[in-house]
Amino acid sequence: MEGVYYSTTEGVAKSLVAHIVDESNRGTAFGLYNASMGLLAIPASFIAGYLWDNVSPAAPFYFGAICSLVAVILITLFRIEEN
Repeated sequence: MEGVYYSTTEGVAKSLVAHIVDESNRGTAFGLYNASMGLLAIPASFIAGYLWDNVSPAAPFYFGAICSLVAVILITLFRIEEN
């Protein structure tokens, strides 16, 4: 099931990076994007495992939903205006 998630989201995220960064900095932007995704996967997995074991199996999903809501609010507040 994980493959379905990645197949529907990875292309969209990389397209966003390509659209918001100048062409001359695109390689650096993709490198930073992939590095941050890799580094943040470690604490995300730790938090999810901790919540699953010590709170409930539903807790990581609630935590993910809350983080998504916060991300939507932050993107709305700090969105980049196109010229």
